[in-house]
Amino acid sequence: MNDKITRLVALKRQCFGCTKCPISRGDSRVCSPHVFGYGNINTRIVVVGQNPGYNETILKRPFVGDAGKNFDQFLERHLGFERKYIYITNTIKCYTPGNRPPTDIEVEACKDFLKQEIQIIQPRVIVALGNYALQYFTKHGGMTRFHGQIEHSEEFDVDVFPMYHPSPLNMNKVSVRQMAEEDFKRLKQTLDKW
Repeated sequence: MNDKITRLVALKRQCFGCTKCPISRGDSRVCSPHVFGYGNINTRIVVVGQNPGYNETILKRPFVGDAGKNFDQFLERHLGFERKYIYITNTIKCYTPGNRPPTDIEVEACKDFLKQEIQIIQPRVIVALGNYALQYFTKHGGMTRFHGQIEHSEEFDVDVFPMYHPSPLNMNKVSVRQMAEEDFKRLKQTLDKW
């Protein structure tokens, strides 16, 4: 078995056995709130979102709800490839009750899982979807200011490309869709340079 697969399976088991925060100890309304990353483990692109939604906890895969469908459409339309060519995960591995934003305790509890996941995959670029992912990789927030701009993460020795999370695309606001399209075009230009 591939060493990456072996290491990811072991990490996934640790994650699913985690009891570091109230969610993972069973304070959630779903029986198993954990959702681990999924996708091509030999990719150069890792996409990192915030945390799984309710649909993701049922299917045990990240980005399978409406936000995931929006992301897939933009991925195919603007980058010309399907999700099967990337690895996708979340900053927080558990569904937060009511899909509320994660607390600092929950973010802290999941930090090591994401760090190890990135170290195993070894991507060339991380697409940080939303403020939680942006803060994790760059130590600063403010998606409005940083979206579409590449920043190098010294900790992971990888380029980070911040983008708006695809969930607002469900609102069909023209300005949000335009920003997302611009970000995907910039990402394509970045990937084309490699």
